[in-house]
Amino acid sequence: MSPTWNVLLQVTALLAAAVVRFSADGFLLLAFLMLLVGPLLLLVPPVLATLYLRHRSLPAGLTVPFVALVPFLLVAALFTTDNRGYGRVAGILEISGRGGEPVPDWFRLLGNAAAIAYLVCLVWLVVAAVRARRV
Repeated sequence: MSPTWNVLLQVTALLAAAVVRFSADGFLLLAFLMLLVGPLLLLVPPVLATLYLRHRSLPAGLTVPFVALVPFLLVAALFTTDNRGYGRVAGILEISGRGGEPVPDWFRLLGNAAAIAYLVCLVWLVVAAVRARRV
């Protein structure tokens, strides 16, 4: 994969996830932003992608974790439920104009599973980046 396309992919996914999460704002989003660890974890893929811009192509071991991060980030943003003063909200319902509807319980499970998978892929990416630097 071209490093330029990878940067574009990572930044676009991050911006799309941010738009979705800010549409379903609540207490979880507030806590996420206040604890600087959350935003830092989201910035790791675009920053690492930018570091590889000077290469002709991404090392083979980095392409898969970079690409795997994107759907997990987007699914987590769409389906992670948040609490507002009047009840639970989910990004996918807010952006589809159905924000007042009850949030199904499986949204929380899918959002949490995607968030965990994102963190696993993030660790995979960092380990692969460290290994690629040694080679």
